[in-house]
Amino acid sequence: MADHIIKADWNVQHAILASVAAADTPVVVALAANQLIGRVGSANIGALSAANVRTIINVADGADVTGANAPQAHNLAGAEHNADTLANLNSKVSDATLIDTGDSRLSDARTPTAHNLGGAEHSADTLANLNAKVSDATLDDSSDPRTPSAHTIASHSDTTATGAELEELTDGSETTLHSHAGGGGARGTVSAKSANYTITDGDGIEVILMTAGATDKTVTLPTAADNTNRVIEVFMVDSGVGNTVIDGEDAETIDGLATVTLVTQYEGLRVRCDGTSWKITFWYNRNTARASATLSGVQSVSAGAFEVVEFNSEIFDIYSEYTTSSPWTFTASEAGFYNIAVGAYFAAYADAKYIEIYIRKNAVSVVTATNTTSSSASYQTNYISTILELAKNDTIDFRAYNGDTVARNLAANNTRFSISKVG
Repeated sequence: MADHIIKADWNVQHAILASVAAADTPVVVALAANQLIGRVGSANIGALSAANVRTIINVADGADVTGANAPQAHNLAGAEHNADTLANLNSKVSDATLIDTGDSRLSDARTPTAHNLGGAEHSADTLANLNAKVSDATLDDSSDPRTPSAHTIASHSDTTATGAELEELTDGSETTLHSHAGGGGARGTVSAKSANYTITDGDGIEVILMTAGATDKTVTLPTAADNTNRVIEVFMVDSGVGNTVIDGEDAETIDGLATVTLVTQYEGLRVRCDGTSWKITFWYNRNTARASATLSGVQSVSAGAFEVVEFNSEIFDIYSEYTTSSPWTFTASEAGFYNIAVGAYFAAYADAKYIEIYIRKNAVSVVTATNTTSSSASYQTNYISTILELAKNDTIDFRAYNGDTVARNLAANNTRFSISKVG
């Protein structure tokens, strides 16, 4: 009967039999209400007290672990995690290293550690993907800072169509960042000349210093179509008799003018090409004198007639604004205020007759001077001077009136006009 349990030994309610390691005889373990059975440490199986249970589940006496009091967020480096846990997390997180900060989060102050593109953090696929997205650069495994290599302006395509060319600085220094769009050759070369010179597309000249000497010298600008946005400056650097004439190629113009003439020492002109012609962007030390002319011989004015004065002998015409043939007009090449003076010299005039001289703007008389003779004389003069505001392309011409009963002559040389720009 050694292997059987006698009923008389099993007559306790709410109990179980437990084997004890030190004996073969089963032990009756009685359980109270709400009591657990278990084994604490190396002790025998038995009924567990509340203290035994708290020890096993690591909960303090009186702790509430229900509902919202369940286990909450905790530090990575706390007692709940060991060094192996951190190492495993680090192997899964790229571009960061987790440390024992005691903080329950990765704070805003945690900056990813710098690393090489070719380092262990990135694979070859990563570099390939970056290269596919980054233009004008090749990423490699270099640990050195990647500095863009030097390059020339010529390595860029023409940006004329997009308007991305560099424009003139407007800080009052008259410094210009010259465009690289259009027109072959380098920019920025200053060249001294003393003879006629034709600027070419690829000569690299940006500034010409001309010594005119005793005769006029001409600087011819390059083909406009091949030099869009190119900027050129021409200066006359001497005080000789000759002038410096700036001319467009063939029929190409400079602000609508066939030529522009520099007449004083250190006068200079800056022009910019728009692809079809050249535009004046600045005029250095500009001469205010514009034009002057006289008669090459006597001009007859009929009795009682009001006639145009045919100033056909040019004294000077700095900016090619006066025509020495019909309709005998001065045409302003730019807007501004102009001083206009004209003198008429009639020969052999009768007594008590009058003469008049007129300045006309756009074919309308604006200023008149009248002079009446007091006695017969070998000549009679009349003079007038005024300042007029002219718009670009406004015209000026001169008329004379002969109040005598016979035709009278305007004398050569002493009959003349002069125009200067004063503002």
